[in-house]
Amino acid sequence: MNTFRPLYRLGLISERLELQEDAARFYHRALQHHSLYRPALQGIASAFQRLAVPDEEIAGLLIQLVPPTNAAQRAAIIDSLFEINANETITNLSRDTFPLELETANWMISSLLITSKLEDAYTTIRQMTSLATQDNHDLEYLKKWATLWAICSWALFGEFHNDLLTYAPDELRFGLQYIQKCHQQQKVDPAEAEVDSLTLHSSFISDLIEQSVKLHQPALSEALIKLFPPFRSELAAALYKEGNRNAAGEHFIRLVSDQAADAKVLFYIGEMVFDKGHYTEASEWFQQALEQMPEHEAARVGLALCYLQQAKLSMEEALNSLDAANVHGPLQTDIGAIHKSIFLLNRTPWHTQWSFRQSEGRTAK
Repeated sequence: MNTFRPLYRLGLISERLELQEDAARFYHRALQHHSLYRPALQGIASAFQRLAVPDEEIAGLLIQLVPPTNAAQRAAIIDSLFEINANETITNLSRDTFPLELETANWMISSLLITSKLEDAYTTIRQMTSLATQDNHDLEYLKKWATLWAICSWALFGEFHNDLLTYAPDELRFGLQYIQKCHQQQKVDPAEAEVDSLTLHSSFISDLIEQSVKLHQPALSEALIKLFPPFRSELAAALYKEGNRNAAGEHFIRLVSDQAADAKVLFYIGEMVFDKGHYTEASEWFQQALEQMPEHEAARVGLALCYLQQAKLSMEEALNSLDAANVHGPLQTDIGAIHKSIFLLNRTPWHTQWSFRQSEGRTAK
């Protein structure tokens, strides 16, 4: 408690205050006490990326901090690079230094998919699943690789191959077979689909949509929405969280038009409008989100900020109408207090957080 944890928190606070150099220093000090503390590793990678340090140099720094001599160290490095969307750098890491192994396969395969190296991803998945079957690895690992295999298979062939369906764990296989069946029959009307089957597989379909968006494979997510229109909200939310706000906005418009926007979508629309400085309109969206989900704390903070911003604008207009003799007084004090409240609330994690690459719209690089 008196070493790496408070130093990491100081780095996190500095990063939220946009003091990236200070953040990097605190993270580095935390790592001197605990070099495998992943939040600090991810923090220093993020801080340097925001300081415009190339991803290759960030990878070199992480390798210096954590020499990749065992699986845990290699996993810490690749995980940190993946968190800052340094996917191209991950795919270019030497396989001699970073061999394919249980602890890192998920990030390596994901990076190959994100950077559109589909053939390499497919080959790597087959290698990993073959090893996993021989070694009887944990079911959760098998599910992860089978999901990646499914997304890659659809991107390459427009379907799930039979060898995948044979390999996949039962729960995953049943979901994939259901999607394959609906695709072959081209059922686009949800009324035609078996309600019980759709309900049974709804969680799997939702997860698959989110994963396909994260891995930048729109062919599968678009096919799933065509087959299962009620999942448009999940697609819109996944696109927004990934930083693809333009594409998400198109789905938001359709959901609102169809009166199918849930509290999550309403909150995201409020965020988008808030970020453009339209505080009165944003407050209406946050209010709608709270009507659907009263316990939505982020929407409550967003609504409070809207009211504070409106109050600030009104008070500043009033201040501008005063003569020079009244430049100091209670009004100025109140404006200062509102500025401070806005500053503090904006530093709380109420707003959707994007990595540097996501906020710049360059997550594939």
